[in-house]
Amino acid sequence: MKRATGKIFSALAVLAFGIAPARADKAVNFRCDHGKEFTAIFEDSGTLLIMIDGGALRLEELRAASGIWFSSHYGEFRGKNGSSLLR
Repeated sequence: MKRATGKIFSALAVLAFGIAPARADKAVNFRCDHGKEFTAIFEDSGTLLIMIDGGALRLEELRAASGIWFSSHYGEFRGKNGSSLLR
């Protein structure tokens, strides 16, 4: 598993998604402003699988004040109003 610690990506969704993902696996492709690409798979178990640079990172869903938030010891993903952050 690749560590995403220290890498910050400001990403815009290629495919728009709602505030909270549906409870069925749904893959969304992202492209950052500087060209980096990754795929986020919203799993029906409430976890998020990030596929980036040939590696995978699984994040657990946390309660966000608004938008979405997934986190682990290796990184986090947040999203709101069509923009997102992976770090």
